[in-house]
Amino acid sequence: MPPNPDQIEITLFGPGYGESVVVHLGNNHWIIIDSCIDSETQQPAPLAYFQHIGIKPEEAVRLIIATHWHDDHIRGLSRILSESKNARFCCSAALTHKEFLTTVLDYAAKPAMALTSGLKEIFEVYRELEARSKPECHPIHAISNRNVFFLQSENSGHGFECRVWTLSPSDSQYQKFLNNLTRLMPRVKGTKRRATVQGPNNVSVVTWIGIGDVALLLGADLEEVEDVGLGWSVIVNSSERPRGEASIFKIPHHGSKTAHNEMVWQQMVAKPNYSILSPYRHGPKKLPSPEDVERIMSYTAHGYSTSKMQISTSKKERPTEVIKTIRETVGKIRRVQPPTGWVRLRNGGRQAHDTWSVELSGSACHLDQLYSTEQ
Repeated sequence: MPPNPDQIEITLFGPGYGESVVVHLGNNHWIIIDSCIDSETQQPAPLAYFQHIGIKPEEAVRLIIATHWHDDHIRGLSRILSESKNARFCCSAALTHKEFLTTVLDYAAKPAMALTSGLKEIFEVYRELEARSKPECHPIHAISNRNVFFLQSENSGHGFECRVWTLSPSDSQYQKFLNNLTRLMPRVKGTKRRATVQGPNNVSVVTWIGIGDVALLLGADLEEVEDVGLGWSVIVNSSERPRGEASIFKIPHHGSKTAHNEMVWQQMVAKPNYSILSPYRHGPKKLPSPEDVERIMSYTAHGYSTSKMQISTSKKERPTEVIKTIRETVGKIRRVQPPTGWVRLRNGGRQAHDTWSVELSGSACHLDQLYSTEQ
């Protein structure tokens, strides 16, 4: 069932590779942040979820935010935009240099570089935007402390006004982006230079949603760095950011310690709070680590993950003859991807604005159950 018009909802999806967030601001006004693929339906997870609860994206989605261009955050994003005809699109003002060079190409022409799946998505997103009428054809550029969406109280369903802010990238990060572009420019009779690539996490868009006195802090994949003009430090120290403390915190970068900033927990996150994350199981390094989980749980009693790690305690080896037969007939065997889990928080509506219920789907779990075992 969909939320009531006066209810706020935030649902985080994550199958272990990929992440997406949908937020119901009230009165069938939704925003979508990033996209991943539902492992069962092979649809973008937000679209599969909307179909499940009876929401029409062409009528309900008001804003789509792409936090950065890592493949695990934008798979299926162009389809979401295509089906959300009335939604504005928001992305970082500071793209990495490859993405920038791709977007300035003629969209109807063949790009002059080999495209990764992430770049293919941005190409399709911009092609969709180009087909729209103004002002919807122009993306909203996310920068620090920018109000990118406003919903009036009389239209919200619960009587509170809603504001969506982007808190990053910072001016310093944007300037760093411009400096990198300058290094790409050819010089007369000069040696060609290779620019230092800014990782997409460094220009990731952090989102703050204020609904009355309730706030949500969605950390995307922004990491902390030593420079106080970059990362989380510049956000927490800003005098221009929205005030208040978030009762719900989407923990950045899958709970990694590289995204941890003590002052964020102390100054921007309420006590108590609900903290949610999607794990990363794609590759040898799993996030969050057991040490990360212990650290996060020291700040919240209500920590949840969209999926378990499911570490196996035993591994049965197949006979050599069986392995050879498999390779000759069906090729490689891969572990079946678990159902895309989600963590959903809904409040009690206008009469219980700051009371939240938690629902878990698939292999979603409390953080203290993240590292389970299979026999």
